Amino acid sequence: MFHLVIGNSFLALFAIDAGLSVLDGLLRLSGFEGLPFLRNAVAIAVALTLVPVYLLVAASPRLPAPVFLPPIFVGAWLSLGAVPLQLSFDDLASLDLAASLIQLAAAGLAYATVYLRSGRRTAAFDSSAARGPTFAPLRFAGLAGGAVVLGPPLLAAYLVLALTTLIESSTGGFVQVDRHGIYLVENHYRKADREIRLVGMMHIGNAKVYEQIFDSFELPETVVLEEGVTDDSHLLESTLSYGKLADRLQLVVQQRVRSHFEERSSEWPRILHRDMDVSEFSDETLEFVHKAAVVANALDDPEAMLEQLQEDPSWMPARSDTVLHDILTRRNERLLGEIDDALLDYERVIVPWGALHMPWLEHEIEQRGFARTHSERRLFIEWEGIVNALKEQSDKPMVGPPGFEPETIRL
Repeated sequence: MFHLVIGNSFLALFAIDAGLSVLDGLLRLSGFEGLPFLRNAVAIAVALTLVPVYLLVAASPRLPAPVFLPPIFVGAWLSLGAVPLQLSFDDLASLDLAASLIQLAAAGLAYATVYLRSGRRTAAFDSSAARGPTFAPLRFAGLAGGAVVLGPPLLAAYLVLALTTLIESSTGGFVQVDRHGIYLVENHYRKADREIRLVGMMHIGNAKVYEQIFDSFELPETVVLEEGVTDDSHLLESTLSYGKLADRLQLVVQQRVRSHFEERSSEWPRILHRDMDVSEFSDETLEFVHKAAVVANALDDPEAMLEQLQEDPSWMPARSDTVLHDILTRRNERLLGEIDDALLDYERVIVPWGALHMPWLEHEIEQRGFARTHSERRLFIEWEGIVNALKEQSDKPMVGPPGFEPETIRL
Protein backbone atom coordinates (compact mmCIF):
# COMPACT_ATOMS: atom_id res chain seq x y z
CA MET A 1 0.00 0.00 0.00
CA PHE A 2 2.83 2.39 0.89
CA HIS A 3 4.47 1.94 -2.51
CA LEU A 4 1.18 2.54 -4.32
CA VAL A 5 0.64 5.81 -2.46
CA ILE A 6 4.18 7.01 -3.11
CA GLY A 7 4.13 5.94 -6.75
CA ASN A 8 0.78 7.47 -7.65
CA SER A 9 1.48 10.67 -5.69
CA PHE A 10 4.81 11.23 -7.40
CA LEU A 11 3.49 10.54 -10.90
CA ALA A 12 0.45 12.76 -10.33
CA LEU A 13 2.55 15.60 -8.91
CA PHE A 14 5.02 15.33 -11.79
CA ALA A 15 2.20 15.33 -14.38
CA ILE A 16 0.42 18.28 -12.71
CA ASP A 17 3.69 20.23 -12.69
CA ALA A 18 4.17 19.47 -16.38
CA GLY A 19 0.62 20.52 -17.23
CA LEU A 20 0.85 23.76 -15.24
CA SER A 21 4.21 24.55 -16.86
CA VAL A 22 2.83 24.10 -20.37
CA LEU A 23 -0.26 26.17 -19.52
CA ASP A 24 1.87 28.90 -17.97
CA GLY A 25 4.17 28.94 -20.99
CA LEU A 26 1.28 29.21 -23.44
CA LEU A 27 -0.30 32.04 -21.43
CA ARG A 28 2.98 33.96 -21.41
CA LEU A 29 3.45 33.53 -25.15
CA SER A 30 -0.11 34.83 -25.60
CA GLY A 31 0.70 37.98 -23.65
CA PHE A 32 -0.88 37.03 -20.32
CA GLU A 33 0.84 36.96 -16.94
CA GLY A 34 0.66 33.20 -16.51
CA LEU A 35 0.53 31.22 -13.27
CA PRO A 36 3.95 31.87 -11.72
CA PHE A 37 3.11 31.35 -8.02
CA LEU A 38 1.16 28.11 -8.45
CA ARG A 39 3.60 26.74 -10.99
CA ASN A 40 6.67 27.51 -8.86
CA ALA A 41 5.08 25.97 -5.75
CA VAL A 42 4.36 22.68 -7.53
CA ALA A 43 7.80 22.69 -9.21
CA ILE A 44 9.51 23.07 -5.83
CA ALA A 45 7.45 20.19 -4.44
CA VAL A 46 8.52 17.97 -7.36
CA ALA A 47 12.19 18.94 -6.92
CA LEU A 48 12.06 18.03 -3.22
CA THR A 49 10.70 14.55 -3.99
CA LEU A 50 13.28 13.54 -6.60
CA VAL A 51 16.01 12.20 -4.29
CA PRO A 52 13.67 10.40 -1.82
CA VAL A 53 11.76 8.72 -4.65
CA TYR A 54 15.03 7.72 -6.35
CA LEU A 55 16.19 6.06 -3.13
CA LEU A 56 12.87 4.22 -2.81
CA VAL A 57 13.13 3.06 -6.44
CA ALA A 58 16.67 1.88 -5.71
CA ALA A 59 15.54 0.00 -2.60
CA SER A 60 12.41 -1.74 -3.88
CA PRO A 61 11.32 -3.37 -7.15
CA ARG A 62 7.77 -2.41 -6.18
CA LEU A 63 8.58 0.97 -7.67
CA PRO A 64 9.72 -0.22 -11.14
CA ALA A 65 12.68 1.64 -12.60
CA PRO A 66 11.27 1.84 -16.18
CA VAL A 67 8.31 3.81 -14.79
CA PHE A 68 10.02 6.16 -12.35
CA LEU A 69 13.59 6.75 -13.51
CA PRO A 70 12.71 8.73 -16.69
CA PRO A 71 10.61 11.35 -14.83
CA ILE A 72 13.19 11.47 -12.01
CA PHE A 73 16.03 12.16 -14.44
CA VAL A 74 13.98 14.66 -16.48
CA GLY A 75 12.94 16.41 -13.27
CA ALA A 76 16.55 16.63 -12.10
CA TRP A 77 17.67 17.92 -15.52
CA LEU A 78 15.00 20.63 -15.52
CA SER A 79 15.80 21.60 -11.92
CA LEU A 80 19.45 22.07 -12.92
CA GLY A 81 18.60 24.39 -15.81
CA ALA A 82 17.83 22.06 -18.74
CA VAL A 83 21.30 22.58 -20.23
CA PRO A 84 22.07 22.75 -23.18
CA LEU A 85 18.52 23.32 -24.41
CA GLN A 86 19.17 27.09 -24.29
CA LEU A 87 21.33 26.90 -27.41
CA SER A 88 18.31 25.94 -29.53
CA PHE A 89 16.13 28.95 -28.64
CA ASP A 90 16.53 32.70 -28.97
CA ASP A 91 14.00 33.75 -26.33
CA LEU A 92 13.22 32.59 -22.80
CA ALA A 93 9.49 32.08 -23.43
CA SER A 94 10.07 29.54 -26.20
CA LEU A 95 12.79 27.83 -24.18
CA ASP A 96 10.49 27.56 -21.18
CA LEU A 97 7.65 26.10 -23.24
CA ALA A 98 9.98 23.57 -24.88
CA ALA A 99 11.27 22.40 -21.49
CA SER A 100 7.69 22.12 -20.22
CA LEU A 101 6.67 20.01 -23.24
CA ILE A 102 9.62 17.67 -22.58
CA GLN A 103 8.42 17.25 -18.99
CA LEU A 104 4.87 16.59 -20.22
CA ALA A 105 6.23 13.95 -22.61
CA ALA A 106 8.13 12.30 -19.72
CA ALA A 107 4.93 12.20 -17.66
CA GLY A 108 3.03 10.69 -20.60
CA LEU A 109 5.77 8.09 -21.08
CA ALA A 110 5.57 7.08 -17.40
CA TYR A 111 1.81 6.61 -17.55
CA ALA A 112 2.06 4.76 -20.87
CA THR A 113 4.61 2.39 -19.32
CA VAL A 114 2.28 1.73 -16.36
CA TYR A 115 -0.57 1.09 -18.80
CA LEU A 116 1.44 -1.44 -20.80
CA ARG A 117 2.78 -3.18 -17.68
CA SER A 118 -0.81 -3.59 -16.39
CA GLY A 119 -1.77 -5.49 -19.54
CA ARG A 120 -3.52 -2.41 -20.96
CA ARG A 121 -6.02 -2.40 -18.09
CA THR A 122 -5.26 0.91 -16.38
CA ALA A 123 -2.82 3.81 -16.40
CA ALA A 124 -3.05 4.07 -12.61
CA PHE A 125 -0.17 2.57 -10.63
CA ASP A 126 -1.81 -0.38 -8.81
CA SER A 127 -0.85 -3.65 -7.15
CA SER A 128 -0.33 -5.37 -10.51
CA ALA A 129 2.52 -2.96 -11.24
CA ALA A 130 3.97 -2.96 -7.70
CA ARG A 131 5.38 -6.47 -7.69
CA GLY A 132 8.47 -7.93 -6.07
CA PRO A 133 10.07 -7.79 -2.62
CA THR A 134 9.81 -4.73 -0.40
CA PHE A 135 13.58 -4.40 -0.21
CA ALA A 136 16.26 -5.69 -2.63
CA PRO A 137 19.79 -5.22 -1.23
CA LEU A 138 21.66 -5.86 -4.50
CA ARG A 139 19.37 -3.51 -6.42
CA PHE A 140 19.84 -0.82 -3.78
CA ALA A 141 23.62 -1.30 -3.79
CA GLY A 142 23.70 -0.98 -7.58
CA LEU A 143 21.46 2.07 -8.01
CA ALA A 144 22.41 3.96 -4.86
CA GLY A 145 26.09 3.05 -5.13
CA GLY A 146 26.12 4.02 -8.78
CA ALA A 147 24.67 7.42 -7.90
CA VAL A 148 27.34 7.95 -5.23
CA VAL A 149 30.22 6.93 -7.52
CA LEU A 150 29.04 8.44 -10.79
CA GLY A 151 27.07 11.37 -9.39
CA PRO A 152 29.96 13.76 -8.56
CA PRO A 153 31.83 13.44 -11.90
CA LEU A 154 28.57 13.63 -13.85
CA LEU A 155 27.53 16.70 -11.87
CA ALA A 156 30.93 18.30 -12.47
CA ALA A 157 30.66 17.60 -16.20
CA TYR A 158 27.14 19.01 -16.22
CA LEU A 159 28.28 22.19 -14.47
CA VAL A 160 31.02 22.65 -17.07
CA LEU A 161 28.42 22.15 -19.79
CA ALA A 162 26.12 24.63 -18.02
CA LEU A 163 28.90 27.23 -17.87
CA THR A 164 29.79 26.85 -21.55
CA THR A 165 26.10 26.99 -22.47
CA LEU A 166 25.66 30.16 -20.43
CA ILE A 167 28.64 31.75 -22.19
CA GLU A 168 27.44 30.81 -25.66
CA SER A 169 23.78 31.70 -25.08
CA SER A 170 24.50 35.05 -23.37
CA THR A 171 26.86 36.09 -26.19
CA GLY A 172 24.61 34.82 -28.98
CA GLY A 173 27.33 32.41 -30.09
CA PHE A 174 29.99 35.14 -30.48
CA VAL A 175 32.00 33.30 -27.81
CA GLN A 176 32.18 29.52 -28.14
CA VAL A 177 33.86 26.95 -25.91
CA ASP A 178 35.06 23.43 -26.65
CA ARG A 179 37.74 21.04 -25.41
CA HIS A 180 40.49 23.06 -27.12
CA GLY A 181 39.68 26.45 -25.67
CA ILE A 182 37.68 29.64 -26.13
CA TYR A 183 36.81 30.88 -29.61
CA LEU A 184 35.77 34.33 -30.76
CA VAL A 185 33.34 34.64 -33.66
CA GLU A 186 33.13 37.43 -36.23
CA ASN A 187 29.97 37.72 -38.33
CA HIS A 188 29.70 39.59 -41.64
CA TYR A 189 26.41 41.18 -42.73
CA ARG A 190 25.59 42.82 -46.06
CA LYS A 191 22.87 45.00 -47.49
CA ALA A 192 23.37 46.23 -51.06
CA ASP A 193 26.85 47.86 -51.16
CA ARG A 194 27.21 48.19 -47.36
CA GLU A 195 28.81 45.70 -44.98
CA ILE A 196 28.82 45.48 -41.19
CA ARG A 197 31.28 43.27 -39.32
CA LEU A 198 30.44 42.42 -35.72
CA VAL A 199 33.64 41.17 -34.09
CA GLY A 200 33.10 39.54 -30.70
CA MET A 201 35.95 40.48 -28.35
CA MET A 202 37.33 39.61 -24.94
CA HIS A 203 39.41 42.05 -22.95
CA ILE A 204 42.30 39.64 -22.32
CA GLY A 205 43.59 37.10 -24.80
CA ASN A 206 46.27 35.90 -27.18
CA ALA A 207 48.45 38.70 -28.57
CA LYS A 208 48.82 37.05 -32.00
CA VAL A 209 45.06 36.65 -32.38
CA TYR A 210 44.52 40.32 -31.50
CA GLU A 211 47.04 41.21 -34.22
CA GLN A 212 45.31 38.97 -36.76
CA ILE A 213 41.94 40.53 -35.97
CA PHE A 214 43.21 44.10 -36.18
CA ASP A 215 45.21 43.40 -39.35
CA SER A 216 42.00 42.26 -41.04
CA PHE A 217 40.56 45.77 -40.56
CA GLU A 218 43.00 47.33 -43.04
CA LEU A 219 40.56 47.66 -45.93
CA PRO A 220 39.52 50.61 -48.12
CA GLU A 221 36.39 52.62 -47.32
CA THR A 222 36.36 51.12 -43.84
CA VAL A 223 35.67 52.63 -40.44
CA VAL A 224 36.23 50.94 -37.07
CA LEU A 225 34.00 52.02 -34.19
CA GLU A 226 36.21 51.43 -31.18
CA GLU A 227 35.00 50.42 -27.73
CA GLY A 228 36.21 51.98 -24.49
CA VAL A 229 34.49 54.02 -21.80
CA THR A 230 36.36 57.25 -21.06
CA ASP A 231 36.81 59.08 -17.76
CA ASP A 232 37.55 62.60 -18.91
CA SER A 233 36.40 64.12 -15.61
CA HIS A 234 38.48 61.69 -13.50
CA LEU A 235 35.45 60.50 -11.53
CA LEU A 236 36.86 57.05 -10.81
CA GLU A 237 39.24 56.58 -7.90
CA SER A 238 40.69 53.41 -9.45
CA THR A 239 41.16 52.44 -13.10
CA LEU A 240 39.67 49.10 -14.13
CA SER A 241 42.52 47.05 -15.58
CA TYR A 242 42.80 43.35 -16.42
CA GLY A 243 46.60 43.44 -16.44
CA LYS A 244 47.21 41.29 -13.36
CA LEU A 245 44.86 38.53 -14.50
CA ALA A 246 46.32 38.60 -18.02
CA ASP A 247 49.85 38.37 -16.65
CA ARG A 248 48.96 35.37 -14.50
CA LEU A 249 47.50 33.54 -17.51
CA GLN A 250 50.37 34.58 -19.83
CA LEU A 251 47.95 36.56 -21.97
CA VAL A 252 47.78 40.24 -22.85
CA VAL A 253 45.29 43.01 -22.26
CA GLN A 254 43.41 44.16 -25.34
CA GLN A 255 45.02 47.35 -26.61
CA ARG A 256 43.24 50.07 -28.53
CA VAL A 257 42.78 49.50 -32.26
CA ARG A 258 44.21 52.97 -32.81
CA SER A 259 47.46 51.92 -31.11
CA HIS A 260 47.81 48.99 -33.50
CA PHE A 261 47.77 51.30 -36.53
CA GLU A 262 49.70 54.26 -35.08
CA GLU A 263 53.00 53.49 -36.82
CA ARG A 264 51.46 52.58 -40.15
CA SER A 265 51.13 54.98 -43.03
CA SER A 266 48.07 53.37 -44.61
CA GLU A 267 45.00 55.54 -45.12
CA TRP A 268 42.54 52.88 -43.99
CA PRO A 269 40.82 52.03 -41.76
CA ARG A 270 39.47 55.19 -40.17
CA ILE A 271 39.15 54.66 -36.43
CA LEU A 272 36.47 56.46 -34.43
CA HIS A 273 35.90 56.28 -30.70
CA ARG A 274 32.14 56.30 -30.14
CA ASP A 275 31.68 54.93 -26.61
CA MET A 276 30.31 56.71 -23.53
CA ASP A 277 32.05 58.59 -20.72
CA VAL A 278 31.57 57.52 -17.11
CA SER A 279 30.11 60.96 -16.37
CA GLU A 280 27.02 59.76 -18.25
CA PHE A 281 26.54 56.81 -15.90
CA SER A 282 24.35 56.74 -12.79
CA ASP A 283 25.94 56.93 -9.34
CA GLU A 284 25.11 53.26 -8.84
CA THR A 285 27.00 52.29 -11.98
CA LEU A 286 29.98 54.44 -10.98
CA GLU A 287 30.07 52.62 -7.66
CA PHE A 288 29.92 49.27 -9.48
CA VAL A 289 32.81 50.19 -11.77
CA HIS A 290 34.85 51.48 -8.83
CA LYS A 291 34.35 48.28 -6.83
CA ALA A 292 35.13 46.13 -9.87
CA ALA A 293 38.37 48.07 -10.29
CA VAL A 294 39.28 47.52 -6.64
CA VAL A 295 38.64 43.78 -6.97
CA ALA A 296 40.70 43.57 -10.18
CA ASN A 297 43.58 45.43 -8.58
CA ALA A 298 43.50 43.11 -5.54
CA LEU A 299 44.05 39.96 -7.59
CA ASP A 300 47.69 39.80 -6.47
CA ASP A 301 46.56 39.16 -2.89
CA PRO A 302 43.63 36.69 -2.92
CA GLU A 303 43.86 36.10 0.85
CA ALA A 304 43.44 39.79 1.62
CA MET A 305 40.56 39.97 -0.85
CA LEU A 306 38.81 37.02 0.81
CA GLU A 307 39.35 38.51 4.27
CA GLN A 308 37.91 41.83 3.12
CA LEU A 309 34.92 40.06 1.58
CA GLN A 310 34.22 38.17 4.80
CA GLU A 311 34.37 41.36 6.84
CA ASP A 312 32.31 43.45 4.42
CA PRO A 313 30.39 41.57 1.66
CA SER A 314 29.25 44.92 0.20
CA TRP A 315 32.88 45.46 -0.84
CA MET A 316 32.16 43.34 -3.92
CA PRO A 317 30.40 44.97 -6.88
CA ALA A 318 26.65 44.28 -6.97
CA ARG A 319 25.15 44.21 -10.45
CA SER A 320 21.64 45.64 -10.78
CA ASP A 321 19.18 46.52 -13.52
CA THR A 322 20.46 50.11 -13.42
CA VAL A 323 24.05 48.97 -13.91
CA LEU A 324 23.10 46.66 -16.77
CA HIS A 325 21.09 49.42 -18.39
CA ASP A 326 24.09 51.77 -18.33
CA ILE A 327 26.78 49.27 -19.27
CA LEU A 328 24.85 47.35 -21.93
CA THR A 329 21.58 48.93 -23.05
CA ARG A 330 22.55 52.60 -23.25
CA ARG A 331 25.91 51.88 -24.83
CA ASN A 332 24.32 49.51 -27.34
CA GLU A 333 21.72 52.10 -28.32
CA ARG A 334 24.37 54.76 -28.83
CA LEU A 335 26.56 52.38 -30.80
CA LEU A 336 23.67 51.44 -33.07
CA GLY A 337 23.10 55.11 -33.87
CA GLU A 338 26.80 55.49 -34.68
CA ILE A 339 26.63 52.47 -36.99
CA ASP A 340 23.70 54.06 -38.83
CA ASP A 341 25.63 57.32 -39.23
CA ALA A 342 28.83 55.57 -40.35
CA LEU A 343 26.99 53.63 -43.07
CA LEU A 344 26.20 56.94 -44.77
CA ASP A 345 29.90 57.65 -45.35
CA TYR A 346 31.67 54.27 -45.45
CA GLU A 347 31.17 51.03 -47.34
CA ARG A 348 32.26 48.90 -44.40
CA VAL A 349 31.66 49.39 -40.66
CA ILE A 350 33.61 47.19 -38.23
CA VAL A 351 32.50 46.87 -34.61
CA PRO A 352 35.09 45.08 -32.39
CA TRP A 353 33.24 45.21 -29.06
CA GLY A 354 32.77 42.89 -26.10
CA ALA A 355 30.80 39.79 -27.06
CA LEU A 356 27.95 40.53 -24.62
CA HIS A 357 26.99 43.51 -26.79
CA MET A 358 26.65 41.43 -29.92
CA PRO A 359 23.29 39.56 -29.65
CA TRP A 360 21.25 42.79 -29.42
CA LEU A 361 23.30 44.52 -32.13
CA GLU A 362 22.92 41.53 -34.44
CA HIS A 363 19.14 41.54 -33.97
CA GLU A 364 18.90 45.26 -34.67
CA ILE A 365 21.01 45.29 -37.82
CA GLU A 366 19.11 42.28 -39.19
CA GLN A 367 15.92 44.24 -38.55
CA ARG A 368 17.44 46.93 -40.79
CA GLY A 369 17.69 44.47 -43.67
CA PHE A 370 21.27 43.27 -43.27
CA ALA A 371 21.75 39.52 -43.86
CA ARG A 372 24.62 37.45 -42.51
CA THR A 373 26.92 36.35 -45.33
CA HIS A 374 29.59 34.39 -43.47
CA SER A 375 31.37 33.94 -40.14
CA GLU A 376 34.94 33.53 -38.95
CA ARG A 377 35.91 31.56 -35.85
CA ARG A 378 39.25 32.12 -34.12
CA LEU A 379 40.80 30.11 -31.29
CA PHE A 380 41.43 32.90 -28.82
CA ILE A 381 42.49 31.19 -25.58
CA GLU A 382 43.80 27.61 -25.45
CA TRP A 383 43.13 25.54 -22.33
CA GLU A 384 46.55 23.91 -22.59
CA GLY A 385 48.23 27.30 -22.45
CA ILE A 386 46.16 28.36 -19.43
CA VAL A 387 47.01 25.16 -17.53
CA ASN A 388 50.72 25.54 -18.30
CA ALA A 389 50.68 29.20 -17.27
CA LEU A 390 49.05 28.42 -13.94
CA LYS A 391 51.56 25.66 -13.26
CA GLU A 392 54.51 27.91 -14.02
CA GLN A 393 53.21 30.89 -12.07
CA SER A 394 51.53 29.25 -9.07
CA ASP A 395 53.99 31.00 -6.73
CA LYS A 396 54.32 34.19 -8.72
CA PRO A 397 52.46 37.33 -7.52
CA MET A 398 50.10 38.93 -10.00
CA VAL A 399 51.62 42.09 -11.39
CA GLY A 400 50.23 43.92 -14.36
CA PRO A 401 52.31 45.13 -17.28
CA PRO A 402 54.64 47.78 -15.82
CA GLY A 403 53.53 51.33 -16.41
CA PHE A 404 50.40 50.36 -18.33
CA GLU A 405 47.38 52.57 -17.78
CA PRO A 406 44.52 52.09 -20.23
CA GLU A 407 43.27 55.22 -21.97
CA THR A 408 39.75 53.85 -21.92
CA ILE A 409 37.88 51.41 -19.70
CA ARG A 410 36.52 48.16 -21.16
CA LEU A 411 33.42 46.85 -19.39
